[in-house]
Amino acid sequence: MIRALVVAFLLCSLPARADSYADAKRQYANLEYDQALASLADAKRQAPTPTRLAEVLRIEGCVYAALDRPDDALADFRKALRADASLASAPDRSPKIARVWADARRLESERLARRAALLVELGPVPPPIVASRGVDVAVRVLHAYPEAQLHLVVVDGSALETSLPVTPRTDGTWRAHVPADLLPPSATLHLYVRATDEGEETTRTATRTLAAPRTASALTIITQTVPTSLTVDGVEVSEMPVLLAPGPHEVSLESRRGHVTQRVVLTAGEVASVTLRIEPTSLWPIARYTALALGGALLVTGGVLYDQSDRAYDRYRGAVVYDPYTHLPTTSYTQARSFETSGNAFRVASIVTLALGAAFTATGLGLFALHPLRHGVTTEK
Repeated sequence: MIRALVVAFLLCSLPARADSYADAKRQYANLEYDQALASLADAKRQAPTPTRLAEVLRIEGCVYAALDRPDDALADFRKALRADASLASAPDRSPKIARVWADARRLESERLARRAALLVELGPVPPPIVASRGVDVAVRVLHAYPEAQLHLVVVDGSALETSLPVTPRTDGTWRAHVPADLLPPSATLHLYVRATDEGEETTRTATRTLAAPRTASALTIITQTVPTSLTVDGVEVSEMPVLLAPGPHEVSLESRRGHVTQRVVLTAGEVASVTLRIEPTSLWPIARYTALALGGALLVTGGVLYDQSDRAYDRYRGAVVYDPYTHLPTTSYTQARSFETSGNAFRVASIVTLALGAAFTATGLGLFALHPLRHGVTTEK
């Protein structure tokens, strides 16, 4: 019973397809344009071959031209020529339709010429320095035209395809960007460029392979000091950049001028740099300590000299002896005068020495204020 119904349906549908096209031609000849468009819509859905579809589109284009809709007529004529390039002319010889038909053939001829002239090449794709890092892919494109759409197709290890746009840059090159999430460590990708025009593939390049490195981060160490030892996590390194796993790392530099250690934290896909700097020996510490030491020594010396001047004055006062009856001095003037001269000399020397000591001490303290004491070494990343 079911088989009989299917056969009956097929037998009924075949004449309907033929009738829709025939009805459209008849209605067009009778200037019944609205009815013709409805019949042509059915005929397009039922067209069994590209050749029949081209014939239907050609009739529909004539209807649109008759209705003074040249843009719709031109679009249908171009579709008809794409479905069957052997179509010679429109079925209606009117000047209006002939003019639109000629424009359609010209535009399609130009489109095919542009397609043939388009050149797309994908060269070798260098891998990124580290995994989990995006990479720009350069594509050579010549004679591009606005309707052409270029995409870089990326096929991963599980045969999953990702389509990425290829766009022109300001420097005249064409590039596509492969994002970092498509490049995990040790991933292998297959790339090719596909050109399409109005959804139809026109060009496909050769396939290239892009292999991601096993490590996902790197570090470049910069220093102006000639190192005697340069290590990362205790391992001696010499070539830059150093390929490392993401996470914290300790970088150490040793030289004749000192030692410096820097801790860095790397993220996946990062190519970082760290600058290790050992401060050169400064004259400021020597100057401030020397000034303080000299100031202290002068202050002590000044104190000793001041004490000696007091002693000389005491000897001077003790050296002058008076007669109890006449109350005249009995001490030699020369001897007494020597004690007084010594006391004056010690007093002047102590004042000068104390002043110098205070000046040097103040200078040393001032140097400490201007250039504070620094502990360790500085680094910058």
